[in-house]
Amino acid sequence: KIKDIKNVQDKHLKWYAETLLAEGQSPKTVKNALSAIRYMHKVNPKSVYELAEPTEFNKSLNIPSTPDGRVDRAWTPEEIDRGVKLARTLKRPEIAEIIRFMDATGCRLNEAATIRRSHLEEALRTGYLFLTNTKGGRPRAVPLDEDALALCRELTQKAERGAYVFVPPGQKVHKYKKSVQDFINRHREKIQEEGRGKSAREVINGRAGISAHGIRHKYAREEYENLLSGRNRKEAEREVAERLGHSRPEVTRIYTSTAYKVKRKTKEA
Repeated sequence: KIKDIKNVQDKHLKWYAETLLAEGQSPKTVKNALSAIRYMHKVNPKSVYELAEPTEFNKSLNIPSTPDGRVDRAWTPEEIDRGVKLARTLKRPEIAEIIRFMDATGCRLNEAATIRRSHLEEALRTGYLFLTNTKGGRPRAVPLDEDALALCRELTQKAERGAYVFVPPGQKVHKYKKSVQDFINRHREKIQEEGRGKSAREVINGRAGISAHGIRHKYAREEYENLLSGRNRKEAEREVAERLGHSRPEVTRIYTSTAYKVKRKTKEA
């Protein structure tokens, strides 16, 4: 029995995973449970043992990979430009700016919507965007390039001290998030390229219709492609996973797999 997370070893994870599988739990449930333990182990500064790399560990237990369909959900740079311009034309600057911010930082819509001026000021001091209102409650630090820092500087000048950066005064965060999603849904055909699905759920030729989350896919793809110039695939996936807040690189592969296929086809041509 383990009384302290700092003493967790691979043998304990193996026993726990085998127990869950014997109980009939799905591979995805087992991997999520192991991921949570690994995260607690990782953030504990007193952890004694180093744990095996998740993908190889799962393979050793014959836990199958979670199918993802390899659907391309990423926006293109031209779609980002059209979305921003359309929002500005329709006098919706709060939507134009959050599209730019999500594109520059890889934030989820919920994360971006709750950004305050103080977050941007800290980012300008440190070079990192520190996020705490994240999926699963796992805080993360996103490194920012010069373009992202310039955007943070621009947005800081517009935001009131203590206020949300994107949510209009007097509007609730959940209503603002819905307004962003509604805007994309309402104007999808004006923003996206031809040959994509007519909704986020519809897939045509491997490409789904655009959604707010698809901006995050674009960020992941571009970061992955940039990192590939100096690292191997596993290292690049691991780095992008950290930036996205994914504890399992294989989840990040859902975002980056189409990028790898495009890159490989270009080389073969």
